[in-house]
Amino acid sequence: MNDFPIRILYVDDEPDLLEIAKRFLEVEDNFIVEILTSAVEALIKLKFISYDVIVSDYDMPYLNGISFLKQLKAEGNKIPFILLTGRGSEDIVIEALNAGASHYIRKNENIEEIFFELKHWIQDIINQKKILDELAYRKDQFYKIFNYINDAIHVHEVRNDYLPGTLIEVNDIACTMLGYTREEMLRLSPLEFSTDYHSIPLEEIGNRLKTKNSVIFETGHKKKDGTIIPVEINVHIYSFHDRKIAVGVVRDISLRKRNEELIRRMMRDQEIILDNIPAMVWYKDTNNNFIRVNRTGAQYFGKTIEEVEGKSTYELFPDLADKYYQDDLEVIKSRLPKTGIVEQMTLSNGEIRWVQTDKIPLLNEKDEVEKLLVFVIDVDENKKYEIALKTVNKKLNLLSSITRHDILNQLQVLFYYGDIISKQNTDNSLTKDIDKIRLSTNNINRQLIFSRDYQDIGIQAPTWQNIHDLINKIIKSFTSEKLKLINEVEGILVYADPLLEKVFYNLTENAIKYGEKAIKLCYYVQQTEESLAIIVEDDGVGVPDNLKNAIFNREYFKNTGFGLNLSREILAITGINIKETGKFYTGARFEIIVPKGGYRLLTA
Repeated sequence: MNDFPIRILYVDDEPDLLEIAKRFLEVEDNFIVEILTSAVEALIKLKFISYDVIVSDYDMPYLNGISFLKQLKAEGNKIPFILLTGRGSEDIVIEALNAGASHYIRKNENIEEIFFELKHWIQDIINQKKILDELAYRKDQFYKIFNYINDAIHVHEVRNDYLPGTLIEVNDIACTMLGYTREEMLRLSPLEFSTDYHSIPLEEIGNRLKTKNSVIFETGHKKKDGTIIPVEINVHIYSFHDRKIAVGVVRDISLRKRNEELIRRMMRDQEIILDNIPAMVWYKDTNNNFIRVNRTGAQYFGKTIEEVEGKSTYELFPDLADKYYQDDLEVIKSRLPKTGIVEQMTLSNGEIRWVQTDKIPLLNEKDEVEKLLVFVIDVDENKKYEIALKTVNKKLNLLSSITRHDILNQLQVLFYYGDIISKQNTDNSLTKDIDKIRLSTNNINRQLIFSRDYQDIGIQAPTWQNIHDLINKIIKSFTSEKLKLINEVEGILVYADPLLEKVFYNLTENAIKYGEKAIKLCYYVQQTEESLAIIVEDDGVGVPDNLKNAIFNREYFKNTGFGLNLSREILAITGINIKETGKFYTGARFEIIVPKGGYRLLTA
């Protein structure tokens, strides 16, 4: 039973017969029969209403059944048509079939038999129509897929050697890809527009198709304008009505080829760079095995690249493998780089050299450490120079310390005898000369103390220092009833010489000693895009405009010239500057300017 009702138009000039036919046919639940007595009337109605089947008598006035059929076909009407005729002439039957009738039924005296046969043929025609409609739909869907697919499709004959014969069908992409019309391509064989290059020899392609019914290979296809594009072809053999045909899916791989060439070029460049940089570079897996090593690294090992790659550290350096692996495990577990490792390396010839090693974890898509990149620089000359320099500095500091100690002892003698002479000077005639001797002796003493402080600058490497904690430490070392010390600095690290503490000590001491009317000393920061300023500001008398620069010179002896000069030198080691920007009689204001990169902001 059909899902939808079958609408039937029955045309006959005998009304009684029409009524009988309608009653008989509509016994079927899904038959709906409309009856008309005139073919002319039927033609008009068919312009507005569609039916599934038309049944018509042959012998009717004005327009007989065949003329009715011919008129329908002329108008493009494709509704199945069944002709009822009472005449026995075969000519009418032939004419009806030639005009496009789906079937014919001869009338006889047995009306029930006629309508039973008619019902059968209506059902049969409807079933056939459904099958044809389904086939048409499937064909339409197939060609949509066939033509909308992104790759070209070639359907072609198969020669006796299983190589391609003439094309049978192609999709739209195939035509667009090569610039041919469909008609032009169907006159060609794929071999006619293929280049001589095939990734697999033609004979082998034929053998694989013969034995395995499929093959994938690469070749070039010449477009109509002569341009050659690289393609990948996936061919399968099928049997169709005892005939072998081949279906090839052809993919334009121009972009893939360009990317492959780009990758090859990048890899070549990488190899050239890797093997020509003076540093040692290698990749290791998480099990202490070498995956890749550059030429410099292999040379330091006294081996070739091939002798190192794929080997375990335990095979190459059995005595040091555990030490190296412990460093590796730190990086693997933390997933953080370990850089600036300065250590000694024993070369293959027994020579011991200083090297600096950086170990960097390489993560996979799961955010797990998959490999380690190890970068090693020979710093032997620098390290030896550093050691020698430290040795010289120690000796010079020792000599300076001894000399200063001896001179200070002699100064104590001068102070002692100066006091004796001053007491014995009863007529005061030598008072001015004695005062000058005392002033000169005091200056020598101050200069020696300054040299003691100055010799320590730059001896130790700069470090990151927490300014808030450093200032708090300074504040605790002073007990001043007249000056309130306020620390507003928070969350700042500064990279500076370890003597940075002396800078803040000196500025604080100056404010207490020479601020005169000052009642408050404040430490705070101001940040710009390029730098960070640490401000040390009091509300005392300040510094005269003509002395703002002079106070940092060693020659300025009033108050603390040596201390500010020393502070400036300490800060300059890491590129930090200091200047006085206060207003005279309003207060002293020292700005310590830290450049970008020389400070860090701590997050809460």
